[in-house]
Amino acid sequence: MLGTPAEVVLGGGLLTARDPLPTSLLDAEVAAWAPRAELVPAGAPPIAGAALLGLERLGAGESARARLRAHYEPAGTG
Repeated sequence: MLGTPAEVVLGGGLLTARDPLPTSLLDAEVAAWAPRAELVPAGAPPIAGAALLGLERLGAGESARARLRAHYEPAGTG
């Protein structure tokens, strides 16, 4: 990742809140290891990923997974 642009998705309340102190520390640390990385907050809460995995495990169809994703879409994007 040293020479390649990449998104680093931040999950969890502390990281997605983008509080100035942890954000500045994290930005500096990531920049040292992956200077072309861009930090982006996750678009959905962690439970959405867990729920998608559960639906997959249960053999749910794409329509069920699409409904779950739509539930967590920000207003005005769907």
